[in-house]
Amino acid sequence: NDPEIMVRAQSIRVGATKAAELPAILKAQPTRKRVHGGVITYEYSYGDSKTESLMLLVVNFSRTEDSIETLYVDVDAESGVVVAVPKSVQHTPEWRGWPFDD
Repeated sequence: NDPEIMVRAQSIRVGATKAAELPAILKAQPTRKRVHGGVITYEYSYGDSKTESLMLLVVNFSRTEDSIETLYVDVDAESGVVVAVPKSVQHTPEWRGWPFDD
């Protein structure tokens, strides 16, 4: 779980970066690898979590906000060169002062 993976993904160059270089660039192994047609899609999942809680002597109230994202990298199956890095929307969990304001 490394939220900095999207920052490192900016150094991937479409048409120049090879699939063998991805683990070194992203400092992670792909979560999943899918082959469809002549394209291999590597998926790198990462996330962030924030927890708030109110602890009393006898009772404890807490709330957790999770955000799981996936970076997709499409690689040509024959040449091993990156052909696309589709953009994914990033969500940052909110900090909340009181865990029950919904």
